[in-house]
Amino acid sequence: MQKMKKISIFLNPVKDPSLQRCRKVILALSDFEGEFLLDEKFSREKNLTDLKNIVFVKEEALFSKGDMLLALGGDGTILSIASRAAETGIPIFGINFGNVGFMTSLEEKEVKKISALVRGEYTVSSRMLLSCRVGEGEEFLALNEFVIAPEKGFHMVELSLYTGRKKLCDFRADGLIFNTPTGSTGYAFSAGGAVIDDSFDTIGVKAVSSYLLINGHHMIFSPETVFTVKGARCYGETVTVCADGREKRVVLPDEKVKICRAKKRVNLIFLKERSNLEVFFRKF
Repeated sequence: MQKMKKISIFLNPVKDPSLQRCRKVILALSDFEGEFLLDEKFSREKNLTDLKNIVFVKEEALFSKGDMLLALGGDGTILSIASRAAETGIPIFGINFGNVGFMTSLEEKEVKKISALVRGEYTVSSRMLLSCRVGEGEEFLALNEFVIAPEKGFHMVELSLYTGRKKLCDFRADGLIFNTPTGSTGYAFSAGGAVIDDSFDTIGVKAVSSYLLINGHHMIFSPETVFTVKGARCYGETVTVCADGREKRVVLPDEKVKICRAKKRVNLIFLKERSNLEVFFRKF
């Protein structure tokens, strides 16, 4: 295994406003002889100024210059950077400063164990992403899910779903979720969907509060399936497609939405092999 020379650190300042937690992580990696890359906006933080081997760079350099990316925050922090990490191929190691932590490797109380990274004692889990295009717009990616729904809640969206050239069904629901196995423990699960083992690729489709009961089941498809949504409309309200609860695109009634497995993948690092099912039963 190639020796790491640079470790990028992406931190969530909401979870660590004083950067005291970030400091603890760096000190726990005292055996690392390379450089730590941090966003230059933190260059004047007093909890970091006395630490050695820190290089402050522009945020985009965290993804292109490091051998590994430490994500300090929680699942939301990982979701916020997953598509950029997939673009450059940098693997992500997460430390949970939040609540659930399905995609993180360590809890805050376990930070001392992070020294195993320097010794190369870790495994890499390759996770599929979903790709979406609205009309002729640019592709955007999701690690957990895409949700097609009214921009504002408490309205029903109507749409037709196609797989390839075949029409599958019409939906009238509060929304329609397309999820990966990684995302099966997220919004899809909250909506009544199944938890899917993340060791293989699938695409789940789950309606949120479907008007027809038969359309409310969680459907699991081959990762090769290409979905097309047509005629998405909500009377008196704008329809959007949202990636991982963050990036949104407006969907006009005459626009097609295409969703499929993305060509790029994201690599998550863990200190030991585990599945999302194992974490699911431990957390709940």
